[in-house]
Amino acid sequence: SIRSSIHNLHEDSIDLYVQLSKLINEFKFCKATLNYEFSSNPDVKIKYAVIAIVKEALSNIIKHSNATTVTVSLYEHPKLYQVIILDDGSKKKTSMDGGMGLQSIEKRVNSLNGIVNFDNSKGFKIFISIMKEGKL
Repeated sequence: SIRSSIHNLHEDSIDLYVQLSKLINEFKFCKATLNYEFSSNPDVKIKYAVIAIVKEALSNIIKHSNATTVTVSLYEHPKLYQVIILDDGSKKKTSMDGGMGLQSIEKRVNSLNGIVNFDNSKGFKIFISIMKEGKL
């Protein structure tokens, strides 16, 4: 139908690289870098989730970090997409369970049957792996 064709055009028109570049360029709290190495065009659900996750992570950096640099990296592997967000903040470590932002990130990743790990040993790192459709 025309309606679904237009809907599909809209979904395909979401350029993940452009959206993430915009977020990184608008982030003024500290120096931010984007490494984007996706060669395929992920499903729209993955695109929306990644954009929301990066927004949440950047918001958390502003609220909870004294970072001077943040790096957002997206890598594509044969069976999965990987998103790594890390900052060099050294603020006193707080509990990693219970924060609404981290819970929100975890829910989004889980909704895509992905895996997320948080590490606050040197700065703060978020490691996310999302399986590609049908590649389990």
